[in-house]
Amino acid sequence: MSDSAVSPARSGGRSASLVLDLFGLYVRRFDGWIAVSGLVSLMADLGVGEGPTRSTLSRMVRRGLLERRPRGSVKGYGVAAGAEARMQRADRRIMGPTSPADLDDGWTVITATIPEGQRRKRDRLREQLRWLGCGSLGNAVWIVPRRSTDDMWATLRELDLADVVTAFAGDHLGAGELSDLVASAWDLGGLEEQYRSFLAGCDGVLASWPAAPAGAEVRAFTDHTDVVHAWRKFPYLDPGLPLELLPDPWVGALATGRFAQIRRLLEAPALAYVGSVIEASSEGHSSRT
Repeated sequence: MSDSAVSPARSGGRSASLVLDLFGLYVRRFDGWIAVSGLVSLMADLGVGEGPTRSTLSRMVRRGLLERRPRGSVKGYGVAAGAEARMQRADRRIMGPTSPADLDDGWTVITATIPEGQRRKRDRLREQLRWLGCGSLGNAVWIVPRRSTDDMWATLRELDLADVVTAFAGDHLGAGELSDLVASAWDLGGLEEQYRSFLAGCDGVLASWPAAPAGAEVRAFTDHTDVVHAWRKFPYLDPGLPLELLPDPWVGALATGRFAQIRRLLEAPALAYVGSVIEASSEGHSSRT
C-alpha cells in the first residue's frame, strides 16, 4: 500500500499503485522479495502488460520506492529501505480497523502561508491536504479531526511542506450547526457516491463467490487485489468524521463492512496463489506453464 506521499493519481499511475499493492498485500509476507518474472506474471493477471510493468519498476527504483535485489542469477525487487517506514504507516491506515472519530476529541485547524510566486507549491499543498482527508474552510484554512494530526504532520514533513503550515487544536464555538460546517468543508455527496460505486463492485464480487471454491486462487487474487485497489483511497478521502455529523445511515460504514467481508473471503487463497508464483519465479522460471 502506498500512502499519500507515494500515491500517484490513479489515471496516470495505475501500474505503479498496483505494484505497491502487490508488495503491501503479499510480497512483504514472503520475505519481502520477488523475482522480476513473478512481478510480470502477477501484473499480467491484473491486466498490465510486461512492457508497462518493466517501465514502472524502473521508475519506482528511480523514485526510491523499490530497489533491485538479485538472488544469484535471478533478478528481483524489494522495498527500498527509505520507503519502508511510510509504506508500513500506509498499511496501518489502509488495512487497519476504522471507526468514526469521537466528536468530543475536537479538531485540528490548519492555515498555510505560501507567497503568490510559489503557486505550484501552494497547489501541491492543497492537493495533499485534500488527500489527507482535510476539509476546506476557504482562504487557505483547513480542518480535520484531531486524531489525524500526527499522520498529517508526518506526510507534510516527508514532502517538505511542513514549513508553510501552522496548526491549532480547537473546538467548535461559533454560531450555526457544526454539521452544516462539515457539509460545506467536505464533499459528502461526492464521497457517498464513490462509496456506492465501491459497494456495487463489491456486491458483484460477492455474488460470484458463495464460497471460495478449490482451485480458484488466480481469481481470488485478482478479485481481492482489485477490491483493495478500489478501497485504498477511502481512508485518505474520508478522515472518519463523527457519525453525529454525517447522514444517517452513513454509507461509508456499510462499505467498510463489505470490504472486511471480502478480505475474509479472498485473502487466504490470494496469498496462496502469490506464494506459488514467488516460489516458482525464484527458481528462475515463470509460474505460467
